[in-house]
Parts: sequence; C-alpha cells; structure tokens
Amino acid sequence: MLNLLKTTAVAAGLALGLAWSAQAQPAPEPLAAFDVHQARGWADRLVLCDYTAFLAGQPDLSANRMWVRRDDGHSDLLLPPEFVGGGQWYKEGYQRLYFKLLRRGELTHAQLRQAQDSVGRDLIESYRRHRPGLAGGSRFLARQDHYCRDMAREQGEIIT
Repeated sequence: MLNLLKTTAVAAGLALGLAWSAQAQPAPEPLAAFDVHQARGWADRLVLCDYTAFLAGQPDLSANRMWVRRDDGHSDLLLPPEFVGGGQWYKEGYQRLYFKLLRRGELTHAQLRQAQDSVGRDLIESYRRHRPGLAGGSRFLARQDHYCRDMAREQGEIIT
C-alpha cells in the first residue's frame, strides 16, 4: 500500500511538473518556419531578409500599391499581391549583396527566383493569415531583421 501511495505521489508530481512546463513554454511563433537561420542557401537568406525588412514595417497588404523611398531619394512603386519579389527588392542593400554574391558564383538568378516564388511567397501569405494576432511575430520580424542586417554587414553591405 505504501508503495502504491509513493508511486501515485510521484506520478502526480510529474504530471503537475509537465503541466507547469507546458504552460511556461511560449506559444509557437507563426512565422518560425521562415527563420533565416534555417535557410538552405544564399538565395533563401536574401529573400527571407528582404521580405522580413518589408514585413517588419507592418505594411498594409490590402493596398493596391505602395511607394518606397530608395537610398538615392527616388521612389519606386511596389505592386500586389506580394509587393516584393519578381525582380523587385524592398531594400537596395540586399539587391547589391545579391549582385555581389552572383559575381562570386555563390548563387544564381534561377535560385533567387525559385526562392522568391516559394519561401518568399509563403512568408507573405503566412503573414497575411496571422497578422491579426501577430504580436510575437512583430518581435520575431524585428529580431530577424536585426540579424539580417548584421549578416549583410559581415558581407560588406550596409542595409539602410
């Protein structure tokens, strides 16, 4: 009988501990699948970084157009549904880094287009679906944007 009580007490303690640790864990981040640390190569990294910079500004994805001011002061028109991709960049610094990596043979134009058409488009769609409850997503985007800027700086490119 004493062994049964001990076993029951241990089991109850374990269940309580598991329940507490499950509550203490943060909810899964809806955009975590787009973590640049998990990127397969430079094409995915550049796309994730450029799209992250775009989304970190909390754009209105229901707009019929957006204007973005470039480094030299001129404005470019971004169009839906993704606003970026298809040869269009949000941050010119990532575009300059793309050309640098292209010249070094570290990625191809086809790889970049593939990344824009897959991981980039998926990130935009996930952001659209989760935006109403994306408080943690905004922190994720801000952290990822910071990491991406540091990564670009290591490659000799400053993102403004």
